Amino acid sequence: MIFGPISADLVCYAHSRGIRAVFGTDLALASIGVEPDETDYVNSVVALQAAKYTDGCVATPTSGYRVPLPSNASIGHLSGVD
Repeated sequence: MIFGPISADLVCYAHSRGIRAVFGTDLALASIGVEPDETDYVNSVVALQAAKYTDGCVATPTSGYRVPLPSNASIGHLSGVD
């Protein structure tokens, strides 16, 4: 996964090794389900993917994302590894 600027050299290098190049993008949950914000977001990600010849993206929730955690939560507890 590419973090930061998407370099054409990096994408080409990954592809030459049979590796898919994907990038991360912020996902403002407040805009999902709200037209035209959702459509604009999807179109901008698809345009970036096509322009940079990447194989996809991973959307990470940013604004509007709040999950209440129990006071006794641990990493193992949250991942189901306890």
